[in-house]
Amino acid sequence: LQAVLEYLSHSHTPTSEQDEDDGELKWWCIDGGTEVLTNTMHEVLKNKPRYSHRVTSVSMSNPEDATTSMKITIAEHPEFSDRRYSHVISTIPLPCLRTIDTSGCNFNYKQNRALRLLERSSVKIGIKFTTRWWQYDSNFKQQFGGASYTDRPIRQVVYPSCGLEDDPRSPGSYIQDKVWGERQDPARASPGSETILLEQVYQDLAALHGQTPDWYKAQTVAYYAYAWHSNPYTMGAFAYFGPGDFSTLYPSVTTSAAHGKFHFAGTAASLKHSWIAGALDSAWRCVDEILVNENSPLHSNFLKKYEAESHGCESSLWQW
Repeated sequence: LQAVLEYLSHSHTPTSEQDEDDGELKWWCIDGGTEVLTNTMHEVLKNKPRYSHRVTSVSMSNPEDATTSMKITIAEHPEFSDRRYSHVISTIPLPCLRTIDTSGCNFNYKQNRALRLLERSSVKIGIKFTTRWWQYDSNFKQQFGGASYTDRPIRQVVYPSCGLEDDPRSPGSYIQDKVWGERQDPARASPGSETILLEQVYQDLAALHGQTPDWYKAQTVAYYAYAWHSNPYTMGAFAYFGPGDFSTLYPSVTTSAAHGKFHFAGTAASLKHSWIAGALDSAWRCVDEILVNENSPLHSNFLKKYEAESHGCESSLWQW
């Protein structure tokens, strides 16, 4: 299922502007980058998030009481230790959650197993070339958007779906993923230097598209490589569900813990993992869990609003 979802995410390859007009799928590009979206969301919040506050523990105030409140500990901010909260929603990546002491939340076996297994290492490489050669100079197949998949080390190549109407001889960029989805030591996920990394990319592109490695090297204007497992705020790329994980692990990260007071949010706790849409879906589910736990009279209205917003297409978020 994971492989199918990944394929569908990138497989739409319109060959012209006319194709995009005729199809239902529309591509949108945010001027200024994705942060424009999150910054705009931040502006409308009444209660602003606190930055540079590293949570070190989350626990129940009274584990024996089903109506218990929650407490947290924040490094270098002891003033938060005496505060109590009705609920805690975790939106951080699962590997980062493992660095927080959650022993007082009574996660079950499958929830702890999901924290260990679902997040994967990944190296992402963006390369800008002098031309959009994949649209006109591939010896195998011309590529207009979409992606290529291979069992070679680069694994997946994603081609830009914007600018298809531009002159293919103009500069263009593409992104390729390396070793995404592998359950392996992150230290093995990337070569020892970027020089070796690029050599490997050029070799794999030669196998995929037919030119020599030196040809792709000569076409390169700039590149940027990033190993997501080295980022302390992600400690990995995204949740990748392997065979059997949907039936065994997915239900565990879409179920609350600590008597219904601790909630898992983020893309890993959604059907659209690795996508912003998945994070938003998980937010709806967490609100639903809280309203149910509190026996709130607002729950029925919430469900009606959710169905109206989603057109009923994701009602299974809380019906596994």
